[in-house]
Amino acid sequence: MNIKTRYLIFKILFKQNFRAFVSKLPWKRKRLTKWERVNLIDFPQFYIITTVHTVKDNGGIYSENITRLDKDVDFLNLENKVLRHLDDSIWHIKQDFARNWYRKVGELTNQKNVNRLLKNSKMVSINRNNQFLEINSTINRGSGKYDFKKKSIRLNLPINSGELYDGIEEALSACNKL
Repeated sequence: MNIKTRYLIFKILFKQNFRAFVSKLPWKRKRLTKWERVNLIDFPQFYIITTVHTVKDNGGIYSENITRLDKDVDFLNLENKVLRHLDDSIWHIKQDFARNWYRKVGELTNQKNVNRLLKNSKMVSINRNNQFLEINSTINRGSGKYDFKKKSIRLNLPINSGELYDGIEEALSACNKL
């Protein structure tokens, strides 16, 4: 091999090794933190807790994992159900995830028209990541159209017994107040 061929081989190998070295450095774009999400909808007679799956590069969609609880439920049972639904939340799914949320809510509430039922409701969104739990109150615009408020309640993890229930009650009382 002559000197020019050796130089070309050295140059190619150097570029390949340099690319491999750079790709291992921690400069890579950081991914979004994993959020587990649940919506708690407050109706006049009962609560509905729904697991929300996060879609890749988008918001979330309701899953068919829905629990109905009566209003006279104790706070420990409500906290346990919310935490179980947070554990079931799937992050980074594809958009084509099958869902029949309105049909399932209609079966649980014995209502054919779920939109009419949602007009008199309040919704609280509960989000959890590795460091804290965030509770957001909403404003009901009718027929299940909720606008999120700017202010949220943050609870550092791990939470004590009763803290989640108090946060949910505070957020529900803040719903629909401008």
